[in-house]
Amino acid sequence: MKIRAARRRDAASIAILHAASWRSAYRGLVPERRLGVGLDDDRRRRWRVLLAAMTARDVVLVADDGRRLLGFIAVWSDRIAPALIDNLHVMPDSRGQGIGERLLRAAARRLRARRIKRAFLWAFVANQAAVRFYERLGGLADRRSFKQFPPATPPCQRLVWLRLDPLCR
Repeated sequence: MKIRAARRRDAASIAILHAASWRSAYRGLVPERRLGVGLDDDRRRRWRVLLAAMTARDVVLVADDGRRLLGFIAVWSDRIAPALIDNLHVMPDSRGQGIGERLLRAAARRLRARRIKRAFLWAFVANQAAVRFYERLGGLADRRSFKQFPPATPPCQRLVWLRLDPLCR
């Protein structure tokens, strides 16, 4: 498996992976209509736009086994906010193999090389497996910061890395 920067031509594969991961991980957490057929088209449109609009401060990496994408991470940053880890998804049949951890560590190294020192993400409070995964890798649950994206989704909790250095090892 190789971790590499995403390319524009990866948009369709990222969209397929993203939709498959949502359907597996979020069933029962988000309304079923959000996981239906429209999800595929939505993710395809979204990833075409996102990859085309990337800046030098953004990081989108994919884990590629030469046949298909196994996972991806997308981190958006600007001068005001620390890096937002917007997506970290692994194909359902490839979970538990360390791919998510490798992607997160690789993204942290890229961010540090760009002098970005902190990062954060939002996770569904009910998705305790994800919350525990991020905490095991040094993410600190900000017990005071909850919100919903959009209001029809379950509450999300912010997890922060005040220093990326430990993830870079």
